[in-house]
Amino acid sequence: MNSWGRWRAMQRPITRPSRTLTLNILLSFAQFEREVIGERIRDKFAASRKKGLWMGGWPPLGYEVENRRLVVVKREAALVRRIFDRFAKTGSALSLVAELRQQPERKAA
Repeated sequence: MNSWGRWRAMQRPITRPSRTLTLNILLSFAQFEREVIGERIRDKFAASRKKGLWMGGWPPLGYEVENRRLVVVKREAALVRRIFDRFAKTGSALSLVAELRQQPERKAA
C-alpha cells in the first residue's frame, strides 16, 4: 500500500459512539489542563505576594513600583491620607468625589 492508500485508510469514518467517546476524552483532558494551569498561576501569584512582590497592573494611588516592590510616594501618600480622613468625616463617597474634582491637585499621569 502506498502512502496515499495509508492516508485514506486513516481517514475512514469512525462509528458514532467511538467518535463521541474520543471527543469526550479529549475535552476532559483539555478541561483538566485548564484547571491545572489556573491553579499554578494562582499559586505563583500567591507566593509572589507573600514575598512582597508587585505582580503588575496599575499601582495604587500613593505608591510606585521599584524592582517589583511598591514604594510609598510621599506627595501622593499625603493626598491619600487627606482623602481617607475626608471620607471618614463625610461618610459619603459621592460628596468626596465632588470635592476632589473641584481641587486642582491630581495624580500625575
